[in-house]
Amino acid sequence: MKMPRVKRFRRKLWLTSRPGFAVAHLCQPTRRRAPVCRGVSGRYNRLRMRPSPRCSTPIGRATQLITSSLRNLKKRTRALADADKRTLIRRITYDLTGLPPTAAEIEAFLADQSPDAYAQVVDRLLASPRYGERWGRYWLDVARYSDARNVGERFPFSYTYRDWVIRALNEDMPYDRFITLQLAADLLQHTKDRRDLAALGYLSLGREFPKSFPETVDDRIDVVARGMLGLT
Repeated sequence: MKMPRVKRFRRKLWLTSRPGFAVAHLCQPTRRRAPVCRGVSGRYNRLRMRPSPRCSTPIGRATQLITSSLRNLKKRTRALADADKRTLIRRITYDLTGLPPTAAEIEAFLADQSPDAYAQVVDRLLASPRYGERWGRYWLDVARYSDARNVGERFPFSYTYRDWVIRALNEDMPYDRFITLQLAADLLQHTKDRRDLAALGYLSLGREFPKSFPETVDDRIDVVARGMLGLT
């Protein structure tokens, strides 16, 4: 005997209102009635549809894979021991100045047992002129810096821009002013230090096309877009 429609609706409503129905329903394969399409011959053909895969937990198989991978990685790895003082001073000196520490600097650091001995080494290296020389070269690559325009032809006073970049890093110049001076140092009214005019080498130390000024302008637009905006 077929259940009346009202009773079937009430029974379905009662089943779906249970607390665990949502999780159980999501984890069960979906059984949908296969759609019917009409073939060329006019007959009805029933498509086969595969049921959705059964998930083992509500968090999903993707989360299970990530969790198990991290768990296995944690089992295979181990924490390294703290580096000794001789290794520390070599690392920080190479990173900040690009040069190895001297024997006297190593011995002084090993003999210093104060808790802020490492911080004092970092401050000393940041105050060194070698710091600007080490890290300024990366910006000079962005600015396509070169001492020579062509083979055997040197840029006049190109070293002034190189020295300005090194001085800006050693003096910890704010980045916004560092960029502004390289674009418009000659147009700023509050610029008191005439040495800041050397910052315009960012635009002038590029390729020059005497017979085609638009190509020279294109080179300057290119270095600004690539170096400051990250655009190509």
